[in-house]
Amino acid sequence: MNAPYVDNSYKWAGGGFLSTPEDLLRFANGHIAPGYLQAETLELLFTSQTLRDGRETGYGIGWRSYTNDHGERIISHGGGSVGGRTILTLNRDTGLIVAIVANLSSAPMSGELAGRIEELFR
Repeated sequence: MNAPYVDNSYKWAGGGFLSTPEDLLRFANGHIAPGYLQAETLELLFTSQTLRDGRETGYGIGWRSYTNDHGERIISHGGGSVGGRTILTLNRDTGLIVAIVANLSSAPMSGELAGRIEELFR
């Protein structure tokens, strides 16, 4: 069954655009490979923000930030719209990138799923 037509142009600045898994991998490589963005910029993007009461949010500027069961630094971002969902996970310590794209709004996506895929490459 096809998803209904939706005009996502109102949210292009917030990520409301169409892409491919290959594009997501290129984007992620720009955040992992040295030289594209300055190290200081990456730290700013990936560092968990702190609330006024001192609690960490686990979210940087556009990136969820956490440590996996192996003690490695992981950043991720997911999203979706009518007709599709995505998740992009980057392991800052191993350089492994997982991009999952589904053309189903209700597809079960999570960092846990990306982590299970990452385990296949250990």
